[in-house]
Amino acid sequence: MKMQQRKSQALCVAFTTSVFAACSAEPNPAHSPQTQLPSNPESSENNASDDSKSKPSDASPLPPKQICTTSSIKAGSTLNIQYQATAGVEKNLQSLDVYMPEVKDPCTGIPVVVWVHGGAWMIGDKSQVGFKAKHFNSLGYGFVSINYRLSPNLLADVELSPNRIKFPDHPSDVGAALGWIHKNILKYGGNPYKIALLGHSAGAHLAALVALDQSY
Repeated sequence: MKMQQRKSQALCVAFTTSVFAACSAEPNPAHSPQTQLPSNPESSENNASDDSKSKPSDASPLPPKQICTTSSIKAGSTLNIQYQATAGVEKNLQSLDVYMPEVKDPCTGIPVVVWVHGGAWMIGDKSQVGFKAKHFNSLGYGFVSINYRLSPNLLADVELSPNRIKFPDHPSDVGAALGWIHKNILKYGGNPYKIALLGHSAGAHLAALVALDQSY
């Protein structure tokens, strides 16, 4: 039975080119909150009697509406934000781009889709989003495209240094980017408790690694 479950999980990841972080593993109390905000805002009324169960235990809630005086935020993009600085690493490889539609109620914030580009862990860039940012913005989602350190291109560099970029550098950068987004996306109009992780090809692999590893 366990072997069948493992095969099923492996097939799910292997044949999925776009992976959302809606999947969940058994929670590890040492790394993750025990509860999360309801996915449906309307369901929060049913949980009002027990506030401790309606939001993550290790994070602060969004500012209450009655004390929030922030006006609406205009649509726009903020590019090349550095989420982490590692010695000897090009700044662009540890940066992200934020695309937001108009946010009429920053006190609540909107859900955010985080995009991890593909490219065999060796090539690709966060700027290669095509129509995705515009599409998700039109549906009311914020969109963040992230870069991560890349391994040497084997087609151009066949001599592999032992100090080259390799696992777990790639997922570690994705995890660091998500940490930055969770801490900072509110000022752009995003909801830090409603983040979906999406990726293509190598990016889908990295999304799966981060989403299923509770240490992140």
